[in-house]
Amino acid sequence: MAGIIQSPHDTLRAHAKDVPVSDITSKKIQGIIEQMKTALHGEDDGVAIAAPQIDESLRIFVVSKKAIPKGEDDMVFTNPSIVRLGKKKVDVSEGCLSVRWKY
Repeated sequence: MAGIIQSPHDTLRAHAKDVPVSDITSKKIQGIIEQMKTALHGEDDGVAIAAPQIDESLRIFVVSKKAIPKGEDDMVFTNPSIVRLGKKKVDVSEGCLSVRWKY
């Protein structure tokens, strides 16, 4: 089972690699996603986790169903990119499972 690595760990600072589309359904990638979900659900205050946080330098993140209104299951994002930014900005507190207790 994967644990959540803590800063300052090299994997957290590295540029994560794309997951080839043909590999997304592979046993290896699905196993990594399951490890991410296990690590995330092991933290009471966790709402999301990225693959580098379990020492896998890949562009994958999981959002917990508890953070999704009427969410039935966790949401998994592979090779995400920001395609548009809104003009409205809102300041909110944010934490990270790999930089504990710093907000």
